[in-house]
Amino acid sequence: SFPTRRSSDLYYHSATHVLNMRDLLAALGISSTVPVGNSLGGGVALHYTMSYPEQVAKLILMAPGGLVDPRKFVGVSPGLQAMWSWAKNRPATKAEAESSYRALLAKLVHNKADITDEAIAERIDIAMEQPMVLYETLQTPYYTIPQLREITCPVLGFWGRHDQFLPFEQNEVLKEALPNSRIVLSENAGHWVMIEDKQVFNREVLDFLENG
Repeated sequence: SFPTRRSSDLYYHSATHVLNMRDLLAALGISSTVPVGNSLGGGVALHYTMSYPEQVAKLILMAPGGLVDPRKFVGVSPGLQAMWSWAKNRPATKAEAESSYRALLAKLVHNKADITDEAIAERIDIAMEQPMVLYETLQTPYYTIPQLREITCPVLGFWGRHDQFLPFEQNEVLKEALPNSRIVLSENAGHWVMIEDKQVFNREVLDFLENG
């Protein structure tokens, strides 16, 4: 069994997530996996691949962290700045927070219609409970191009051209480091390619899993 700790006691660096993933996979007897991650999750997937390459058969990333020094873009990222501001100033009640939270999620997508009532309902309770320490310690390591070239498994990457969180130009870093990686750029998406351009995402992922 895994220890239970209050969320306010945790350090939310991707190292925490990577160790939890390692322990979970070991407990389940899984020795080979395909990490799939978006944004912070992409940074965690990348961190896991760099830490345990022998366990990663393939890697799927959607606008991941970890490719560029965050000091180069966090301060001018409309989405990340809005996320930090909302977390720091969020209203005390869910009813009061819903409007501003909807506006925050709208920055994740190109078409605001993708932020449905269901999308809000799925997320807002968790967002209201997240301690500020999550945002204060949330980070992943970033890797240089020589370090990224150590990745030997097949890699599939997705970016939306309208991303307001992690600039889609960051795909060029992965392309330079791993010229054999498969990169898919969506004209219809922001930060959530898998939701906004789901048919393309599903088709590309299935083909990648089957054919590499």
